[in-house]
Amino acid sequence: MAERHREVDGQQLYVGRFWGPPGAVGVQGVVSGPGFRALADQFPPGTRIELPEAAT
Repeated sequence: MAERHREVDGQQLYVGRFWGPPGAVGVQGVVSGPGFRALADQFPPGTRIELPEAAT
């Protein structure tokens, strides 16, 4: 997860927190799957979501 800012009139404005791959710019504020929904703004920067692999 990463925090994003945008420059407006020479000032850096906070946009929010977004999920994305480690080291990349996040693009989604919400991720969900079977039985969970994670809003990026509810977690500290650097949080990772790790799910166990589904049984086959």
